[in-house]
Amino acid sequence: MPPVRARLTAAALACAGVILAMSGVALVAMAPQAAGQPPSASRDVFAFVRALDEAAARGVWPGFSLAGIPVALYDGEHTILLRHPSPPPEFSPMPGRPGVLVVKGRHPGVTGNSTRELGGVRTATVIATPAQPVERTMLAVVEEVFHVFWLARHPSFRPNEMARYAYPLDDVENLGRLVAEDEALARALEAQRIDDAAGWVAAALGIRRERVPRLAEDVRAYETSLEMMEGTANYVARVSVGEPASRTAERLRAPRPAEDVRWRFYDTGAALCLLLDRLSPGWQERSDRQPALTIVELMDEALRGRDDAAAAFSKADTAGFQARAAAGVADLSVRRQRLRAELLERQGGRVVIEAVPGAEPFRVQRFDPINLMVLDSGAIAHAN
Repeated sequence: MPPVRARLTAAALACAGVILAMSGVALVAMAPQAAGQPPSASRDVFAFVRALDEAAARGVWPGFSLAGIPVALYDGEHTILLRHPSPPPEFSPMPGRPGVLVVKGRHPGVTGNSTRELGGVRTATVIATPAQPVERTMLAVVEEVFHVFWLARHPSFRPNEMARYAYPLDDVENLGRLVAEDEALARALEAQRIDDAAGWVAAALGIRRERVPRLAEDVRAYETSLEMMEGTANYVARVSVGEPASRTAERLRAPRPAEDVRWRFYDTGAALCLLLDRLSPGWQERSDRQPALTIVELMDEALRGRDDAAAAFSKADTAGFQARAAAGVADLSVRRQRLRAELLERQGGRVVIEAVPGAEPFRVQRFDPINLMVLDSGAIAHAN
């Protein structure tokens, strides 16, 4: 079948090239539930919500309460709405559950673990099917509820997802230093003595000061915004459910493909928050009073009040970081080429959108940034 071509008068795509490869002519949406998944009746979604309300008593962040923010959970069969002051009309009261509303199936507003406007109110949305581990669901609920709370107080930090597609994924030196930062923060989390923790934090921030000037300004802002928005939320979630700091250290050390750079800032941000608890207790109040202040700036200030020298990696450590980075970049190149070839050779119909030079830019809204893969020459493929 020849390509179907469309010329858009409002065109010039925001990304230089977008590959849309389709079997036939179907556009694929995210499936809410895998085939053969066990029925949601096997889980009481309220059990972990009750546990989370109890965990909120830990007082991780001043003024934060899970009980005061609406939550919509899709359990595999129904969407359950909790604590919503003006629920959409399609929701009905759940028998035997005062104040709880339900609608059959996955509500269109619940597309993943995120936050959305439902009934005019910012609501945390979570996929809580039986296929999701309970621990992961609990973390997701706290994280998304905290996003609603925190973003209303800290308007300066909104990651520009388009910057991720300009991120220098194939820069071996940058990736090597990212790996070194991760290891330094992991060692700081594991340190028994506070002086040792401060030394490894100082090492991590020293590596960062050498690394970031080489990055474009929008990429630097992307890193900072992710660390602020996602790092704080993951910190609150992990502390709320009683997860030990050693799990964050494990996440920092876990191998990840080069293109998964977005996720590392969830962990570096959470690590810095956990370390601020040790080095600058009460830092959360200061953050709320000065919402444009970053956790790195708070940490720099905490370190300036101490006399601890920065720790240092051995030459073998440094060589290992660079070797790991080189291997990661080489693997990324192979996978990019393989994905491009697979898409271009795929059988079926194609839709080709041609940009008209000089026209109004074509705006992309509500796109799925997580599953996009940057290839080469500005091309982007959707992995699903």
